[in-house]
Amino acid sequence: MDEFRVEQQQSIKLEFENADVVEEILVSTKDIEDTYLVDSSVIGVEDADSPKVLVVERIGPYSKIFSTLCLDNDMEIKSSEPIEESSNEEQGAYILEFFLPESQDYTPHVKAKKRRRLHCSLGPIRFAPPPLEHNRKLEAKMGVKFISSKWGQKLKKITSEQNVPNIYGTPFDYFSSQCTILIVNTTILHSAIEKGAVCLDGSPPAYLIDRGSGYGVNNWLIHIEGGGWCSTISECIKRTGTRYGSSIHMEDQYYFQGILSNKPNENPDFLNWNRVKVKYCDGASFTGDVEEVTGLHFRGARVFLAIMEDLLYKGMWKAENAILSGTSAGGLTAILHCDKFRSFFSTNARVKCISDAGFFVNIKTILGEPHIKQLYERVVTLHGSTKNLPRSCTSSYLDPSLCFFPEYVVQHIRTPLFVINSAYDSWQINNSLIPYNKWTYCKKDINVCSPSQIQTLQDFRVIFIRAVINGIRLTSASGYFITSCHSHKGIETPSYWFYPNSPTLVNKAIAQAVGEWFFVESIRFQEISCPYPCGKFCQS
Repeated sequence: MDEFRVEQQQSIKLEFENADVVEEILVSTKDIEDTYLVDSSVIGVEDADSPKVLVVERIGPYSKIFSTLCLDNDMEIKSSEPIEESSNEEQGAYILEFFLPESQDYTPHVKAKKRRRLHCSLGPIRFAPPPLEHNRKLEAKMGVKFISSKWGQKLKKITSEQNVPNIYGTPFDYFSSQCTILIVNTTILHSAIEKGAVCLDGSPPAYLIDRGSGYGVNNWLIHIEGGGWCSTISECIKRTGTRYGSSIHMEDQYYFQGILSNKPNENPDFLNWNRVKVKYCDGASFTGDVEEVTGLHFRGARVFLAIMEDLLYKGMWKAENAILSGTSAGGLTAILHCDKFRSFFSTNARVKCISDAGFFVNIKTILGEPHIKQLYERVVTLHGSTKNLPRSCTSSYLDPSLCFFPEYVVQHIRTPLFVINSAYDSWQINNSLIPYNKWTYCKKDINVCSPSQIQTLQDFRVIFIRAVINGIRLTSASGYFITSCHSHKGIETPSYWFYPNSPTLVNKAIAQAVGEWFFVESIRFQEISCPYPCGKFCQS
């Protein structure tokens, strides 16, 4: 597939494997009627000796709805079942008009993954390159509309060339480099079996690693995957048939994006570190440890230790800088194991932790039931987690399962911690606050909630923020970035971590805030977004 590389936000390079020489093409909105391109786009050859490299500048900086030009007689996007209006026409120039999908559907991503194809993340839109079947239902879901090749007549105004390479436009004056996402192979840690450090089904644990380079060769970022918990035998048995309970069902390869990316425009501070993604297959945020095996293995704490020991052997012991991060249930892991992670390194090393979408609060449902508290009680009991929860916390409460909640733990953590979370966390709203078949539309989109529902969510926000600030004091070296996005996003998502339309606080995206907090000891980044309707159009 053609490779796209971002050079800067105002211009991009497009490299093509089979591109004819193109002298210069001038694309202007006045030449293409009824499209959504704003301003003009200058497309030309970078230099005479590199005919396969084009430079594109200023494409639609103000338009969330945008068009894509596909100018190639040998089209990249082929149709297995052409739509009626173009089935009898010769294959020629097409315009693909992109629009915002009505629902948050990830069909293109799923389809692309099944076919082992990369996918592009363009702002709030996901677009999967071919091979995708060409049908109207799928196009509607992914927000793509194929327009008849009769548009080729208008495109003749643009260029007299017959073989023009594919050119892709993008919104927000920014071209995503996601078409060249880093793919990393999965490492199965077979040696962990002899230590009893296994997944729920007894299979060995796994992680992925992209080794550091340059000044990042002795820096390590360990990111823990999320995926909820299992609190009953039946739930855990179900997980053994998925990648969340067995390495047998894990993919051979995964994408590294966001905080795991190796691209400077996407991950400026950690791009050349040793970046590791730990796969989650125990169902208790790596806290379980039950010796007895009755068809299920509750050994999450052993898995965490076995993987850390393997990474230490591979050079992590020499780390000058190290971060333990995680998303959702993995973000909770980063909190619960933060001080333990610190103990693996020398006192001279800078070590900190990041919890992303992992600050789950102890809140009752709208009917007054302690649903999430009861869930955590079952998890801690089933997995034998008490002995692996921070002792400074469990010694302070009669009920040790309270120490599965971050709000009771963070005040005891000595290692600096950075919390990234939404005050309207969609998972917590859907599963802790309203775990019932109620508020169907409101739970999907906060913008359609009634005034009384909004007030309930505002009350949840107050409880959430109080839990955060009570745990992380103003004088603490820890920090937080609390958004008002109605989402449960992860920092592996480029549009959330570092993107032109990412959530910002005091004019800083999450990646910028985290970078400054990690490297500059004097910075105390502790910021909270204003309440809804702030975040109403949050592109996360």
